[in-house]
Amino acid sequence: MRLSLNGLESGETYYVTVRRSNNTAFAVGDYRVDLDFRSADQLSSVIPRPHDADPYTVKRRVVNEDAAAIDAVFSSVLLDTETTANNTLGTATALNTAPGYSQNSRYEAVGSLSSRTDLDFYTITAPSAVSGVLNVNVAPLGTTPVNAELFVMNLAGDRLAAKMVKNSDGSLQVQVSDPVASETYLVCIRTAPNATVGTGNYVLTADFATDSASMTTVLESSVAPNEQKAALLTSNKSQLFRIDLVAAAGSSDQGLQLKIYDAATGEQVKALGVVADSSGSLFVWLPAGEYYMVVTGITRNSGAVSSLGFSLKADVISDDEGPGPDDGSGSGATTEEDPFTTTVLPEPDPGVDPGVPSEDPWSTNPLVECLTQFYLMLFI
Repeated sequence: MRLSLNGLESGETYYVTVRRSNNTAFAVGDYRVDLDFRSADQLSSVIPRPHDADPYTVKRRVVNEDAAAIDAVFSSVLLDTETTANNTLGTATALNTAPGYSQNSRYEAVGSLSSRTDLDFYTITAPSAVSGVLNVNVAPLGTTPVNAELFVMNLAGDRLAAKMVKNSDGSLQVQVSDPVASETYLVCIRTAPNATVGTGNYVLTADFATDSASMTTVLESSVAPNEQKAALLTSNKSQLFRIDLVAAAGSSDQGLQLKIYDAATGEQVKALGVVADSSGSLFVWLPAGEYYMVVTGITRNSGAVSSLGFSLKADVISDDEGPGPDDGSGSGATTEEDPFTTTVLPEPDPGVDPGVPSEDPWSTNPLVECLTQFYLMLFI
């Protein structure tokens, strides 16, 4: 059932109560409550869809209509229409620590590039004790993601030495090594020059707490070209993951391809490619469910090469429900279940095909990279 309310006042507190239907066969049972401020024409139907009674086989060919509706909203409506509020260093928006996390350890923001000339500046402050790296990630929202650029700077506006990872879905990740304790950093998001999609929404996260060395190791093994190793990741709620793929030393013609599939639909969610003796990271928002993580050995030519070792790691960066409550013991234990679990599979799902690498780690053009760096030195 659906109940619609009009005339709600901003800032007011409202209570929602669910109670049993007395003296019926439905007095006990599970339920889900969704609170949504979108208009009725943007909401999916509450009428249950017909389904068969086939036994559960993990790969259920279903369509997540709610997720599709959310993508459509993000593609058609700008969440923030401002174009001048925070487009200079002096007017940067100061982000607060994400609720539930230790002071200055994690930041989150949702914004929009409302025009091709729109700039969004943010400031974040490092915690008083910090180690590892600063990870800043911007992920475009919607079915037509905006072509954005991401920069991390000091308060003088100087870009910091950093490693950048660009993914095919438009998301960007910048890693700054050895951030300074209590230092304030500037983050800038803008539309890329000559962008195909010049406006759109995005989600920004910045994390001082997650270093690759402290992440959960999902799978450690080795693969020959076209060989696959896989693990099943179960996300217990909708949350943002960081996933690292680290390749051992090997030939310059060797590489690895990581593909993430939705176990319910069989659809590819994300992909990452790395060459031997290197690593890569990707950020992906995974709703509650099961996902195959498949690592495939790839090679640049048809020559015979040996197996390539690798390590696959994962961690939760943020989630839509916030972190678990502290039980007060000081041990860091929570009363919630683990945010995710992983299981190494004896073999990949038979429906998973390595196919053509969707993230070719050898596709970088050195000339283009040089021209890009030259442009950034002149104009950034």
